[in-house]
Formats: sequence, C-alpha cells, structure tokens
Amino acid sequence: MLTCVRILGAGLILAACVLPAGCASASASASSRLTARDIFEAGDEIRQSLGESPWLVNRDSASPPIRLGVSSAVNKSADRLAASDCWAFTAMVIYDESIQQLFEQRAVRLYLPEDTEKTLRSMGLAPDGRIAPGLGIDRTNPTHVLRAEIRSLARQGAAEGKVSDERLDVNLIDYRITEFESSKVVWAKTVRVSREARGTVAD
Repeated sequence: MLTCVRILGAGLILAACVLPAGCASASASASSRLTARDIFEAGDEIRQSLGESPWLVNRDSASPPIRLGVSSAVNKSADRLAASDCWAFTAMVIYDESIQQLFEQRAVRLYLPEDTEKTLRSMGLAPDGRIAPGLGIDRTNPTHVLRAEIRSLARQGAAEGKVSDERLDVNLIDYRITEFESSKVVWAKTVRVSREARGTVAD
C-alpha cells in the first residue's frame, strides 16, 4: 500500500514507502508491487502527453471555457490501494504547477465541489493556497472529467525444473478526459509500469 504522499510547492512529491508486513525495511528487488515512486514517474509522462494534446494545443485564453472535474482512479489491479492512493493518480495531474499554468492559458478551470476539495485536503493531496491565481475553482457543473483506471498483469517464470523465483508485474494506468454530456473522449493516455522481483513466488 502507498503510504507517503506530501505536497511541496504546487506539485506532488510521492515517496516510495512500501514495507512488507512485519519488516522494518525491504530490498528494492523483494517486491513487484506498484509504489508511490512509480505513480510519480508515470505522472511525468501523463503531464507531457496532456500538455502536447491537440485538445489543449488548439485552444487559447479566448476559447470557450472548460470546467474540468476530477474523479478518483478506479483500481482494477491486483494491488490493494488506499483511497488516498487512488486520488493521488489524478490529483498529481491537476495540482501540478506547469499544468495549472497551461490550463490558465487555455481557458480551463477546475471544477471541485467543496466535499471533493475537503477530501483531497484531508488526505494531504491539495496544496493549500497554491492554486494558480488565474486558474481558480469553479463550483458550477463540469464540462469535462479527468479519470484514471489501474489494471495489472502478472507473469512469473523459472529455469526448467525449478520453483519459480521471478515475477514481473505490468501495471497499465489508463488516463482519459471525457466530455461530460456526450462522453466523448477528448484525450487519452496509457502508461505502462513494469516491476520485477526475485524470490520465491507463492502459489
């Protein structure tokens, strides 16, 4: 489970703090579970894709305004993720300083109901007072929604005649922004995160 999430400046810093039950520390190769560091690194690729998407590139400050809502990621992976972990997948996108600046330039405003904002703040995922001044928060109905879904595949193998001692977990993180009324996908990106671990793999 991902446990260490904190805000620094206007961005999210996600530290990998994953410890197996009953252990004070663990080797980096002892587990193939998805970690906070994986989420943070995947975020770089996601933000770059979003920033270069025709959906945003073809807009400017005079374009019809967009009110972008955000939802918690849906976890369909083999890993158990806390509610804060699922929110981190999308929060790290909308609270990134470079993305906020881009939204401001492209007439995109955040749609954050008060209960959603309070939830993110209670989880340490909302940077207090650090929303870009020109971006703001719009409480009216959203025109678009940012969503994410986590899926996983697990493969394992071993030399002939030996117990399997290798495991490779492939996590696919699907991001998309959909138009609220039509459900049309205006931007989508899938990030692949692979982790390999050594040690006996249980049946």
